[in-house]
Amino acid sequence: MSPHRKTSLAAGVLYLLTFVSIPTLALYGSVKGANCRPSHGGWELTSARARISYFRGIAIYMYWDEGSHAAPHFHAHHAGARASVDLDGRIVAGDLDRTGLRYVQEWAMAHRDELQANWERARRAEPILPIDPLA
Repeated sequence: MSPHRKTSLAAGVLYLLTFVSIPTLALYGSVKGANCRPSHGGWELTSARARISYFRGIAIYMYWDEGSHAAPHFHAHHAGARASVDLDGRIVAGDLDRTGLRYVQEWAMAHRDELQANWERARRAEPILPIDPLA
């Protein structure tokens, strides 16, 4: 192989790495998040602090490292405020503004069974699944 051809081949590989592969990986990682992995049902969350949903500026988390004594709940973060919320949408600790709480309660009621299933997975130290956002 001629030196010119080797240089062209190396430049092509570097181009693919620089302008195709790296940006694609960066975009893909931000979409799926660092706490997701492929599973049979789509994607499952794998970190102890997993964001299970996001809607209208509200991030919903569920942790499974809080000990077996904890009552079923999730965490809602909105506009700098944080609250622990039971599966029926009642705040058990922290605070949310009225609008954020209304959205969280509506979402919790619509996804009560999924929240309970995730809580049970968490108690068994199994990965929890993402839940659809508020429509």
